[in-house]
Amino acid sequence: MNEIQQLCDEAAGTNKVLQGNIAFAVGCVRAGIHAADGYPGTPSTEAIDKGLSQAQDRITVGWSVNEAVAVSVGVGHAMAGRDCVVTMKIPGLYQACDAFTSVSCYMQPKGALIYYIASDFTPSSTQHVIDPRYLFKSCFVPVFEPRTHQEMHEAAGLAADISRTHRTPVVILAGGLLCHSEGLVKLAEQHTRPLAEVGPLALQHALPGMARISYDTVMAERMPGLVRMVEESPLNIHYKGAGRRGVITCGATTLLMREYKERFDPDLDILSVAFTNPLPMERIRAFCASIKGEVSVIEDGYRFIQEACLAVGLDVSGKDALSPVTEWTPERIAAFLGRETKAGTPAPSVPRPPMICAGCPYRLAALHLGKLHKRGDIEAIFGDIGCNTLIKGLNALDVNLCMGASEAMRMGYVLSKPEAAARMEFVQEVIGMIRTIRAELNIAPSYRLTVLLRPSDAHQKDVLEANREVILTLARLGELIIDADGEAPKASASHVAQGCEVIVHLSGAVDFAAELARLEKELGKIDKELGGLNQKLANEGFVSRAPAEIVERERARVAELTDARVKLTALQQRFRDVM
Repeated sequence: MNEIQQLCDEAAGTNKVLQGNIAFAVGCVRAGIHAADGYPGTPSTEAIDKGLSQAQDRITVGWSVNEAVAVSVGVGHAMAGRDCVVTMKIPGLYQACDAFTSVSCYMQPKGALIYYIASDFTPSSTQHVIDPRYLFKSCFVPVFEPRTHQEMHEAAGLAADISRTHRTPVVILAGGLLCHSEGLVKLAEQHTRPLAEVGPLALQHALPGMARISYDTVMAERMPGLVRMVEESPLNIHYKGAGRRGVITCGATTLLMREYKERFDPDLDILSVAFTNPLPMERIRAFCASIKGEVSVIEDGYRFIQEACLAVGLDVSGKDALSPVTEWTPERIAAFLGRETKAGTPAPSVPRPPMICAGCPYRLAALHLGKLHKRGDIEAIFGDIGCNTLIKGLNALDVNLCMGASEAMRMGYVLSKPEAAARMEFVQEVIGMIRTIRAELNIAPSYRLTVLLRPSDAHQKDVLEANREVILTLARLGELIIDADGEAPKASASHVAQGCEVIVHLSGAVDFAAELARLEKELGKIDKELGGLNQKLANEGFVSRAPAEIVERERARVAELTDARVKLTALQQRFRDVM
């Protein structure tokens, strides 16, 4: 039994110090969640990688090829009446947007559908800091933001109950601070969740007519119920003060605000809301009314709560519209509330960028590309997010945008620079010809060939000279000769690329006697099979009685073998000519 399984089995009430992601994973199992799927993305990865994947005897767990697929897998589980958690980070949410938005309003699976989405507003491990709460609001899905490691542990069970009760997906928006830090957790009670009764799947359609009905149902039933729930929730907590100044907050920032109150300002009133969609606006109104002085909103991300308060006429302060603050720190909170702190001088960071793992095949390719790039032999290199990003440290990446965008960006770039694209296509064709000859003649990939290129004009010669190192590296050559008048040796093989002769020296690269013997053996096999097929096709009984598709298949095979025989015979003659 591994550590995660032990945590899943230990007695309720046992105190443990757990990383936030592990606390959530263990909480899923103890709450009786049936399934989990996701795509790895820091800071959410450990929830499956180090957590749920270690308890597959108790929960169905999978990784999907991307977040959109993971959401669809989760919908499938929920359609079957199971409660499923889908994990990702915020950029992954936008990868999954089509599925996410469609199921949010236009489908109502009976099983619970829970999204565990890790935020990173620093950012320290992601590529943007877009606040997703505006998207959640437009999809009319409830959003729970855990404030402690204990709430991380209990979040899955809470979300599953809400999802089933209100027939809605539920978002757990987990702050990166909680995901990767450790905290005290009291293990929750163990539960077994029955499967939900499943109705006709024929009703689960995102068609225009059904979409209209589903949207109206969300407005008439789901949202009023969710509003009542968040207003009545005991998870909205008022940390009492003297009523002179108040702060509204949510999520992991609550920990920082509680520490500030305990250390510096016991008279400060704090309202920590558990749900950021829908917001408990009546609770917020009552809180503001109870405060005689200024009320501020301190929240990570953009100004979601602050703008909601301003929209209903509440006089609250907070970040400026153009504030660069996306994640609050103790120092920033103290400065905002008008208290100076003596923060220690942070230790200098090691000037070492994150690097792709040693032994990864991407690394070797990146090292070669980086050298060519540094010399100016490569104009631009496009990549994806993920591990590809790490080759930037090897000078092998210029631009990356999102998953799957690299080739599309490259295409747009070269379409806007047709001359550069044409030059590179020519070089690629030359390299391809050399590789084709190597493969046709069974020359070992490790053998360093000598190649003569006879350009058709001065322009081709200039292009080839400019890309000499690229050709040498990618075609694995020992010597490259670029000479329009160069003399080809007798023992050589050639192709033509856009008028440029590509001549590969074969002396030393090919054992002609052995290759002739091999070709003779292959031709013998072909002749034997051709003889049998031709005999069969000459039999009128076979042609008339056999199904037409079988006769056609045999004729196609004859054509294929005949073509192969012509090529092998030509190659055989070339070898004989040089011996």
